[in-house]
Amino acid sequence: MKLIKTAPYAVGLDSGLDLIRDFVLAKIDTVKFDELASRFVEAPEDAVKKSEVIDFFESKLETIGSIPEVDFLLAKRNQKLKVVVDTGNGMGGWFMPNISGMYKNIEFIPLYWELDGNFPNHPADPLQPENIQDLQELVVRERADLGVAFDGDADRAFFVDEQGHRIDGNYLVSVFAQTLIRDVQQRGGQFNPAAVYSLTGSRCVPNSINEVAGVAIPSKQGHVYFKKLMKTYQAVYGGEFTGHHYFGEFGYMDSGFVALVVFLKTLVLSNKPVSSLFASFNQRYFLSEELVLRLNPGQTFQEIVEILKSKYQDAISMHFQDGIAVFYADWKFNLRPSNTEPVLRFLLESTVSKEHCQQKVREVRELLGL
Repeated sequence: MKLIKTAPYAVGLDSGLDLIRDFVLAKIDTVKFDELASRFVEAPEDAVKKSEVIDFFESKLETIGSIPEVDFLLAKRNQKLKVVVDTGNGMGGWFMPNISGMYKNIEFIPLYWELDGNFPNHPADPLQPENIQDLQELVVRERADLGVAFDGDADRAFFVDEQGHRIDGNYLVSVFAQTLIRDVQQRGGQFNPAAVYSLTGSRCVPNSINEVAGVAIPSKQGHVYFKKLMKTYQAVYGGEFTGHHYFGEFGYMDSGFVALVVFLKTLVLSNKPVSSLFASFNQRYFLSEELVLRLNPGQTFQEIVEILKSKYQDAISMHFQDGIAVFYADWKFNLRPSNTEPVLRFLLESTVSKEHCQQKVREVRELLGL
């Protein structure tokens, strides 16, 4: 459940959620949850309102994704696209038929579109590599142009290329930012040619934004921080490498469906295979997986920070906006406490080679004993 003050401002730990937590914990022994649950009743469905919401959503998808233009270009080139969509038995399967009907020249191949809260095929978390294996295999088998997987509530989207290879989230953010910033530069409108990005992610994102003369705005991880910065600077886009993509024209909110139509727009405008669209990133930026680490018993995060500050005091720069980030000319890393779990998240990047990246990961982990 997400609590919203005034859209898109969410209630976070530093803006009221901590007070709600403390209130609930103080009252937990006296609350009769069964009695509370009995007061909730299912509201009757308002068919008219439901139709209005769907129409509004489809109009946003059509505008942000330039769907008529995409279809026109495909028809002009006598091209058809084939897209495999894995909704993991989550809510994406409820709405995907609407999107499928909006394109004339794109075929959407369904994978697990049936709603089933037991998630019989795989957990609805495409961030985990094992949960997109079926998608990858079907893309190759169907000779599709790309594949997309949604999480359970379809606010996150993850993509694979025509060879079934997963596309790194940082690369996606880079390309989405360029597409939407160019839109603003060409068409104008109320949004600025600016994009918010994860400070903990790859350098490819701010570099890509700078390449198209956009403004790159760094943020801590988390939708609370992203939405606030986007609203403040009227940024056209914000993206996290963990699959969340936020759109100015969508009220600064995140949506896997909007991410899908923006991806299709980017692909058709480029007139390249998906793998070619991202090839330059694979050759220039070498990233570790985001590793989940746990502190040793009795160890504190601040103790970890002090060890890193001492070891890497010759770094070009070091900052502490979201955990600790250390920058060298040809590599960088970030270590931060998770916002949602009692773990640390570690991500390292090299611009030398994959081997150099792996070597530096081992170096940091051995230093910390994690």
